[in-house]
Amino acid sequence: MSEDIYVRLREFMDTMPAGYPTTPNGLEIRILKKLFTPDDAEMVMKLKTAPEEVSAIAARLGID
Repeated sequence: MSEDIYVRLREFMDTMPAGYPTTPNGLEIRILKKLFTPDDAEMVMKLKTAPEEVSAIAARLGID
């Protein structure tokens, strides 16, 4: 996967109350790459803002 996944994750996170704005030098993308694998990033973007039971998340996403 390309850097696009991290750009999309940054955009997703920026919609949250705390935000996650861009920086002129791309530092936010480098931080996301250290914290999330591409698969983790995809899953994070599928979560809802309200708390959910793990079983409900798994059922909704079709995973174990």
